Amino acid sequence: MMQSMMLQRLVRDFYKILNEVKAGEIPPDLKLPDSFDQLVSDMKNNQYDAKTFAITLRGMVSCLNRSRRSVVCFLVN
Repeated sequence: MMQSMMLQRLVRDFYKILNEVKAGEIPPDLKLPDSFDQLVSDMKNNQYDAKTFAITLRGMVSCLNRSRRSVVCFLVN
């Protein structure tokens, strides 16, 4: 019972962090890892907190989306 409550709180707190990061700006000087493996390695080596992880992940996804759109525009033209 106690573990279930702790897990629920952890999930709720993580969702709160994700919503905060979703609403915020990505820092322009954010250094993004080149791969998921590098992200995991950076997390372990630098002991990222959940917010730092979420910001970095959002930055990676945003960069990937921009790259994908650029390729599509190039192919269409």
